[in-house]
Amino acid sequence: MAETQLYPAFFLSGSLGLQSDTASDLFSINSWTGSLMPGFSWPILNYGRLKNNVRVQDAAFQEAILNYQNTVLVATNEVESSLAGFLGTQKQVKYLKASAKSAKRS
Repeated sequence: MAETQLYPAFFLSGSLGLQSDTASDLFSINSWTGSLMPGFSWPILNYGRLKNNVRVQDAAFQEAILNYQNTVLVATNEVESSLAGFLGTQKQVKYLKASAKSAKRS
């Protein structure tokens, strides 16, 4: 959105109305009047401020990307830690079952 302000904006405005010298002719087909006016706006004198605003918006976007990537990395690390803990617990259960079986035999 900030970058669009660097370019000119074109617009078209108009009006439609009724105009008559007498009240009886107010709603006749000849009493309709209208105007159409094209125009454009280009804040070229504020170009430096607008360019800096684009840079600020781009930096905020880059920050959001980095935050997203960091969140994904943290989540991946948490999953890996949980999986390692789960596999370690399964090994421990296996060893405890074998130990209980050996103790029962002896």
